[in-house]
Amino acid sequence: MLGHRDLGVIRTGAVADLLWVQAPIHTLTPAQLRTLKPGRLWVNGRETGSAQ
Repeated sequence: MLGHRDLGVIRTGAVADLLWVQAPIHTLTPAQLRTLKPGRLWVNGRETGSAQ
């Protein structure tokens, strides 16, 4: 399970939306996790477009 150390620190007053992705979370770096967009499909570590 990912913790705050992996995802970065959430600042006081920050607002977050729920995010779902179909991605190989266990293989992504923290920098890649920060760039994930909702509803995107990842295949072999690369974003391929919308999963809809």
